[in-house]
Amino acid sequence: MTPVSDPFHPLYLDESDLRAEVSRAAAVCGQCRACVSRCDVFPRLFELLDRSVPAGETPSSFTPAEQDHAVGACFDCGLCAVGCPEGPGLRDDPIQIPLLMARARQVAQRSGSAPTSQRMVSGLRRLSTAIVAPFATRTRFSTWFRQRPDASAAAVDVTVSLFPTCHVEHHDPDLGRDLVAIYERVGIGCSLPEGLQCCGAPQLDAGDIDGFVELGRRNVRRLAEAVRSGHEIVVPQPNCLSVIRASYPAYVGGADAELVAEHSHDASAYLVDRAGRDSETDCHALRVPDAGPVIVHAPCRLRAIGSDVPSAALLELAGFEVEVVAGCASADNRVPVGTVGRTIEALAAAGSQLRTPAVVGDCPSADRNLSDGGVGEVVHPLRLLARSLGIATN
Repeated sequence: MTPVSDPFHPLYLDESDLRAEVSRAAAVCGQCRACVSRCDVFPRLFELLDRSVPAGETPSSFTPAEQDHAVGACFDCGLCAVGCPEGPGLRDDPIQIPLLMARARQVAQRSGSAPTSQRMVSGLRRLSTAIVAPFATRTRFSTWFRQRPDASAAAVDVTVSLFPTCHVEHHDPDLGRDLVAIYERVGIGCSLPEGLQCCGAPQLDAGDIDGFVELGRRNVRRLAEAVRSGHEIVVPQPNCLSVIRASYPAYVGGADAELVAEHSHDASAYLVDRAGRDSETDCHALRVPDAGPVIVHAPCRLRAIGSDVPSAALLELAGFEVEVVAGCASADNRVPVGTVGRTIEALAAAGSQLRTPAVVGDCPSADRNLSDGGVGEVVHPLRLLARSLGIATN
């Protein structure tokens, strides 16, 4: 593999090799421009190219400062890889912008040249994970899970293992409880492997490859044991699922990382999949009488994982009238204010066409930002379903 896609390549952290790859990718993207409407980064990139590169020449004059500007503007939505006409399998030297941007941030962090804002955001995320998160709630999800009196009371046809994520473990354990209640309602038992930690996204974003690999190896080892025992892995948060599916095989590597990636699922997608292929899974138990309209916000990371929106399919299965609105609404300070504003406007426009719809979303950061932006209460799809079925824990 080339350095852009292989973090163990001896040139992966070489700045001159990185800058050569950024110039090559810019040249290809500048010729294609299929991503011009995907996010605000590409129009700015093309403006820089058009100003910096004389007609008919390659972007050899695309300066390091201009490269850094383009890299710093990327907010890691991953959408540029979806349907990329220059991506893997379509050419001998494919363009992989998300991997290249991650590599650029890691090189900058290692060299100490990362912008102050990037270092501050990365540091705050790691601080939140390491210090703030354990005190975010009195009872962690894992504590509740192991102490619950009805842990073995439900009739079980199949058992899955949960990767609860830091958000569920520390910040919103009620979401984890709702997930368990929904799964057990349809005869799917839940287990929780011992020793799971943060997926490592804060470390990876900060360029701390060693720290990320250390966390990843621990999680992979425990999750692989669960898979070998016959369990599929269920994850309620798309960003963490993306780390497990894409980053663990790339950075941790090995058969176990590949095994875990292959057997990890979005929490809504797993239910929809079983409803479609397993008559023993009682998905009729998820039908909501008189279910009303609901707007599903499809965040970037969820769309980058796949072409469908599994939470929308799950709510349709439950009887809701579903409208999907796509758009980034993350609270990440790299996301342009205008991008979030357009998402809020699209949600408002969709809501005006429906009778008092509920609004749900799979991304906790986006949900909070949308709620603060005047959309109203935005909850996780599993929370809405549990509430509607009368089994919500809160």
